[in-house]
Amino acid sequence: MLVVLIGTGAGLAGGLLMRLFHTVQHLVYSYSNGKYDFLTAVHHVPPQRRVLMLLGAALIAAGFRALLHFTGQEGSGDISESIWFHSGRLPFLRTCLRGLLSITIVGMGVSLGREGALKQTGAAIASTLSKWFHVPASQQRLLVACAAGAGMAAAYNVPFGGAMFAAEVLLGTLALPIVLPALGASFVATAVSWLLLPNEATYRIPTYVFHTSDVVWACCASPPLRPCGRGLDPNHHVGGLR
Repeated sequence: MLVVLIGTGAGLAGGLLMRLFHTVQHLVYSYSNGKYDFLTAVHHVPPQRRVLMLLGAALIAAGFRALLHFTGQEGSGDISESIWFHSGRLPFLRTCLRGLLSITIVGMGVSLGREGALKQTGAAIASTLSKWFHVPASQQRLLVACAAGAGMAAAYNVPFGGAMFAAEVLLGTLALPIVLPALGASFVATAVSWLLLPNEATYRIPTYVFHTSDVVWACCASPPLRPCGRGLDPNHHVGGLR
């Protein structure tokens, strides 16, 4: 039940944040859908305006950081740190405000990535729901990771990618009891986000032609690397996570 709830919450929050993202883009760079795409709109505005928009984004971020500092609410807000060292606990209001700030300045042109805001908001929803339902700390960590992956899935319409991010990057393992809820949350979030977002690829990649010489060169130029993941050892405790 909680997997479905956090997936639904992450999907709705993701859809709303993406709507805000596009609204900021339209306001800042004065363009409308159907006339031309966003990149063309940016090229149409004067260079001075682009610089001013980025300076404005920096001032907004600095002002928000100063506000948190003076109100004693400053903190890392890092999802991985929360999962591994704080039992998945995240302050709901502060984390959501960080997400709103992130999506706003990205819409103004800051190259941070739209997924950050959706991951934070999804994780904050999961943390709050886990607290309401009094789930154990280990399950709270899992739900927060699944919700963060679900947020990324909603951001880019990639449910498999969101699930793998939650399991492999945030939790460090592809064990079945972790992968299944991660997949469930990401698929629910992606489907729910379609209520507010188009069901289509975020980026359209052109067709590239590869030749045998390209593959041979890639194999020779890429040295083999040893995997260095921080997989979870069932007999080892890291930050209280077994």
